[in-house]
Amino acid sequence: MDVTHRHSFRLSLVAAAALVGCQQSPKHLGQPLVDHQANVLNGLRAPVLVKGRSVSKWALADRMTHYKLPGITIAVVDSGRIVWARGFGVKVAGETDSITPTTLFEAGSISKPVAQTAMLRLVEQGKLSLDSNVNVYLSIAEEALAIAAAEALHPGTEAQAQG
Repeated sequence: MDVTHRHSFRLSLVAAAALVGCQQSPKHLGQPLVDHQANVLNGLRAPVLVKGRSVSKWALADRMTHYKLPGITIAVVDSGRIVWARGFGVKVAGETDSITPTTLFEAGSISKPVAQTAMLRLVEQGKLSLDSNVNVYLSIAEEALAIAAAEALHPGTEAQAQG
């Protein structure tokens, strides 16, 4: 797979997350499945609404064209369970290999906001300080990785970090 195709896959994943994020709030997940899918297909809205301005809604196909995405997968999750999932478009522009709910995409930059969210949760729990020297946390992580590696190499023995 060349760089252009990998870039398309990354954009597809990011766009899928962004598009689903633009959907109705979770309180609307209880609506009938057909209605919810129709909202995803034809009721996408901007992530920021300006008071006094009309709400623009877009069709998924229009947004895919706008962002030059050959295909995406969208999954709607409620309480940790997949309510529905569906693929749209094709894996590579100009080809016929369709996207399905099980099509794998490269994670790309989507892992950054996930890591940031996890980090901020640790801050809220008092387990991490944004004002501390990052090297304190890195040395703790390095020690934990060394122990995990030693245990993987020598199962059944009690590993200790060297240092």
